[in-house]
Amino acid sequence: MAGIGFRLKKMLMEDTYASIVKAYLYSAVISSGPWFLSIVCLSFLGILSPLVFNEKADAVLLWDIFGATIVYIFAFSLITTGLITMIITRYIADKIYLNESKAIPATFVSIISIIILVQGLTGIVFFLLNTQSLFYAIFGTMLYIIVSCIWIALLFLSASENYNMIIALFFIGSVVSLGAALLGGKYFELDGFLAGYTAGQAIIFFGFAFVIFDEFGPPRDFTFDFFKYGKQYYELVFIGAFYYIAIWADKFIFWFSEQGRQISGLLYNYTAYDSPLFIAYITIVPALAIFLLNIETGFYEEYKAFYEFVMAKQPLRKIVEKKQNMVKIIKNSFLELFKVQGTITFLAVYFAPLILKGLRITDPVSIQIFRFGTIGAFFHAYVLIITIILLYYNLRMETLIVVSVFAFSNIGLTFLSKFLGPPTYGLGYLIACSLSLALSFYFLYVRIKDLEYITFSQQPVLGKKDDSPQLRAQVNGDGYGQYIDLKAARAD
Repeated sequence: MAGIGFRLKKMLMEDTYASIVKAYLYSAVISSGPWFLSIVCLSFLGILSPLVFNEKADAVLLWDIFGATIVYIFAFSLITTGLITMIITRYIADKIYLNESKAIPATFVSIISIIILVQGLTGIVFFLLNTQSLFYAIFGTMLYIIVSCIWIALLFLSASENYNMIIALFFIGSVVSLGAALLGGKYFELDGFLAGYTAGQAIIFFGFAFVIFDEFGPPRDFTFDFFKYGKQYYELVFIGAFYYIAIWADKFIFWFSEQGRQISGLLYNYTAYDSPLFIAYITIVPALAIFLLNIETGFYEEYKAFYEFVMAKQPLRKIVEKKQNMVKIIKNSFLELFKVQGTITFLAVYFAPLILKGLRITDPVSIQIFRFGTIGAFFHAYVLIITIILLYYNLRMETLIVVSVFAFSNIGLTFLSKFLGPPTYGLGYLIACSLSLALSFYFLYVRIKDLEYITFSQQPVLGKKDDSPQLRAQVNGDGYGQYIDLKAARAD
């Protein structure tokens, strides 16, 4: 996303209040758009749904089924696509670096084809098991496919320059989802609610596809070269999967516990835990905006300069100087992030009862979960940022260890909090984020301290072969020279 960050950063150079607000607003939407706008959209639907279902005896149940369906779709689409998102990101980055951007449209349609097939099969089975209606299963599966495709499209759009169109599509699609869901729900109840919401998300995806093809050209064929990256960079597969499992593990545990409530079929929820935690996630939108606009762009400039000096065989003194500049940028950026996001987190924790009361949440347990979740989300934002920096240095195994600790500690500590009782609900997520943050900081400190050694020691060492005529000159030119058949050459 650094490419978009550089373009947004130009707005800050205009040095006006309007340009600053605009830059941070754009950055917030691009870095957090899908889930942030979805939470906002669902919140409005929750507020306005009584106007639609007010004459129906089962109005509360209909809304609960719809809300749980959307949450499940987002959860499972993130976890399943998480298996390939990191691989695709690496593949796209390499293609752009090698000036092979023409492969991007073909890769996009190839991956989308796989997503439609796999998510379509799993989605229809899952939604049919919920025994609502055939239309519910069809629209639920369509939405599951579309949301999964949106996650994939966002990976390709990270290389796009048309961020204005991206933001416009987010807002248009969200507004259509809101309006169409209310209209559809009024006349067709649950099926209409789901169909209307799906229509808005479809606008977002097809709009994204148009931007991708406009940017990189139309697809000319299919290509599945990116599968090779799964073998070469296998750690990225597990990094993506474990990261999203870590995010959703505590929710699943509470859903299917004795505290959870079965809504219908396989749909469960525990609103006393889900709602405050989702609201807590919104508090880190500023942190993600700052990362995209300031941290990643500033860090990337120094990161690029460091490796350019290495490739140019500059003296070690200058290489070390560039590393020190990079470290300084990271420290200053983390300090800036702590000041801004730390203040927001403190205010959210302090005014938690007032914030949740305004959202019609007054349960003391939910207020406590929100406080734990807000602090945990603050640490979570740091974990995300540091793991991205580790991946810049190609430290895949260290990143895998961090997200694995995040996932398994969240699972274990959430089970423990359930055993200890309501006063500890949400504390498992907070401690898991704290452990992951400490570990990620450790890896970042140790690896940057030895960055020169790591950089040069990772270079391939050429093996020695015994000298021979075959090595000196081979027909394919892989030796010291290229073998030429003089008789054939004279005959020509």
